[in-house]
Amino acid sequence: MATTHKRVGVEEGLKPGLRNRWYVVGESAKLGDKPMPIKALGENLVLWRDDKGKAHCMTDLCPHRGAKMSLGEVVRGELTCWYHGASFNGEGTCTGYPPEGTDSKLPKRMKIKSYPVQERVGLIWAYIGEVELFPPMPLELPEELESPDWSGFICHAHWKTNWLLAYDNLADPMHGPYLHGRSYTLRFGAKEDRMVIVDLPHGFRAEREKQKGVNFDWSELGDTGTLFCRLDIPYPPSAGPGGPLRIVGFVTPNDENEMEAYFLRYRELTGWKRNLWRFLYKNRLEKRHWKVLEQDRVMLENMNLACRLGEHIAQTDIGVIRLRKLINMEFYRQQAIYAEHAAKPKSQPVDQSIEQPIADEVEQSEVAPSAPELTPTGVN
Repeated sequence: MATTHKRVGVEEGLKPGLRNRWYVVGESAKLGDKPMPIKALGENLVLWRDDKGKAHCMTDLCPHRGAKMSLGEVVRGELTCWYHGASFNGEGTCTGYPPEGTDSKLPKRMKIKSYPVQERVGLIWAYIGEVELFPPMPLELPEELESPDWSGFICHAHWKTNWLLAYDNLADPMHGPYLHGRSYTLRFGAKEDRMVIVDLPHGFRAEREKQKGVNFDWSELGDTGTLFCRLDIPYPPSAGPGGPLRIVGFVTPNDENEMEAYFLRYRELTGWKRNLWRFLYKNRLEKRHWKVLEQDRVMLENMNLACRLGEHIAQTDIGVIRLRKLINMEFYRQQAIYAEHAAKPKSQPVDQSIEQPIADEVEQSEVAPSAPELTPTGVN
């Protein structure tokens, strides 16, 4: 198939999100005994806990008549539809349809699509994708999030912007001294520099060439079964003991227009220093962090993906360029597998080792090379 390298805003199939990855779909502490409606990657989903406390994620649609399962309740460990009482277990299998009694044959014909779920670091993760075609990879999180030597907080924000714009922003340290130039922590340092890329096992780091440890001076972007960003913000003495503020960010698209951002704010300290840090954060620092996030929100909600068509990329944007290429390449790889799956008889396995359908000659200067002419399949 012919491959073109035109600059386009973004591939249409990427707008609602990159499938076949682990995404944060909620906070553990906020999911109780009632079903919770959510939206992720353009899908209406429901989160719920069974009688053992295990979280489940499935499509928010009863296959009987299309009622929302999030309006139902959990009865004897199963999610029950409020409309006619159809019950479903954690795998989405219908276990009963009361209006027709125990002899009903309807349950055998009804199933709700469910997604694998994990709970870690106070968050609920769901693997959103085609599990049979793309078996879930292990969910690897930055080590500090599960280390007893680190302590932190979850910051959750809802933004009315596309998820790709949020990741562009995170891959761009040079916006720090300008957009956040009057903030508590990001008003220091030089406003001019060059950026360099450091390759890492699961991604890369974009860092300033001259300035280190003064401002938002580096950003690490990775794909370890989930897409994430990691960065450090130096803290002044007034922020209490401990090292810099470590931020690990995860973005979950609701659809092509809105998204959820989860910023985990951590510091490496123990004992009384940990207690002091947690006190200072809740009583002084948290509100300052929200001011910075508001600056990002306002900027990104007033942008859109069409802006890419008229961009004039600078040297300091090389982190953005690398990130776009990383996401595009995985999207194209998945599209090739979808196409192969559609072309083969169902009994034949799909080759998961299929090569990237984008030629190696795509240069770093290519902002968003277009995909091969493939029609995505298997996506609801």
